[in-house]
Amino acid sequence: MSILGLDIGDKRIGVAISSGFDAEPLCVLARADGRAERELVRLIQSEKVDTIVAGLPLDEHGHSTPQCQGVVRFCRRLGRR
Repeated sequence: MSILGLDIGDKRIGVAISSGFDAEPLCVLARADGRAERELVRLIQSEKVDTIVAGLPLDEHGHSTPQCQGVVRFCRRLGRR
């Protein structure tokens, strides 16, 4: 079982992978040209990923932010692929 962790920003996506207790940084993907989603799909297949987790940038009170909504939209698009 492999878990892919995503830190999704406006310009870049930090990617880490874990097959147990520790996560290892894998790469940083640029979002500028739209290839990030295709590259993530390739990584998911090649690393045999079972689970994907993404950080949500909540505010100091734990409420959704405009950035959080963008992360959710990106994850939905990735899920459809």
